[in-house]
Amino acid sequence: MSSDEADVLDGIGDIIFKEPSDYYPPPKPATYESKTLQTGEVLQLRLVGHSPLWRIIDASSQGHHLWNGAQVVTDYLYDRARELVQGRTILELGAGAGLPSIAAAIWGAKQVLVTDYPDEDLVENMQMNIDAAKDVLPRSANIVAKVSLSSNNGIGNRMLRFLFRDMYGVPPRNHCCRV
Repeated sequence: MSSDEADVLDGIGDIIFKEPSDYYPPPKPATYESKTLQTGEVLQLRLVGHSPLWRIIDASSQGHHLWNGAQVVTDYLYDRARELVQGRTILELGAGAGLPSIAAAIWGAKQVLVTDYPDEDLVENMQMNIDAAKDVLPRSANIVAKVSLSSNNGIGNRMLRFLFRDMYGVPPRNHCCRV
């Protein structure tokens, strides 16, 4: 096979497997929704317009609205803030806009870790919502947005060790915190 033939074969993969530019619908812009907490604080939450995760699942069912699940969890945390939130470490998985996490930080959580799918735009969106809530967050609030706890991103064990140490006051043994 000549080098010209090899070049042609290499280029065929690009042609065959490359989606046309209009294959995916154009990304939707972010939207915003207000949520008034039971304690009176009003949060303006930015909802992402698109995510790479949505190419795997039905994109029409994602984003652009504040999930009822987040609102129900927030109400549940409010009703039980004294036992579940105040002075505790909170970890929210699949946070989306981060409503329960931000509310927990307002209601006295010691520290809050907000996580979602490991995508820069999603994490940036969660951090934007945290930053937008700074006027209602207590000065002592310790809330941060990070990527998911999957072992593929290399921070899962470190996060779990941090949470374990905070909850129990001692570092865990190596075998207890495998993700």
